Amino acid sequence: MGMPFTVVGTFDDEPATHEVVAALTSGRDDPLPVVVHRGRLETLDLPDSGTEVGRNMWIANASGVLIGGAMGAVGAVYVPGLALDMLEGFVLGAIAGFFTAFITALMSGTRDAKVELRELASHLEAGGVIVSVETGKRAVANEAREILEAHGAEVARVL
Repeated sequence: MGMPFTVVGTFDDEPATHEVVAALTSGRDDPLPVVVHRGRLETLDLPDSGTEVGRNMWIANASGVLIGGAMGAVGAVYVPGLALDMLEGFVLGAIAGFFTAFITALMSGTRDAKVELRELASHLEAGGVIVSVETGKRAVANEAREILEAHGAEVARVL
């Protein structure tokens, strides 16, 4: 599977989505994973490619490495009895910082929806429905967008 793509389409109401869900899932060798969002955009229902989880993990891990490394280097120099030089302290601190940041990022709300999806969330509040599909192929993503448009999606985007 290549880089994941999330395809989204907005509809006025749920009955309008029944045909598009059938078109995306039936009669295919590889039925597409379709999620119908109603009322509120739940980020746990979104595929990772529809969220900022990757970007947030990079930020948390890079910060953890830099802060942990700096603390380890300072600790190695100024704490007697550690028997570490500055480089060893930095490396050990960076490793500890990475894992601490990684676990913290997993446990905190890093699954914010992408900006494009947050912009569409008002459609849900107005009683509309969003259909999302994830695929690893650009051609399939474009095909899914075309299916959404053919079935009356007001907005259809590939993220």
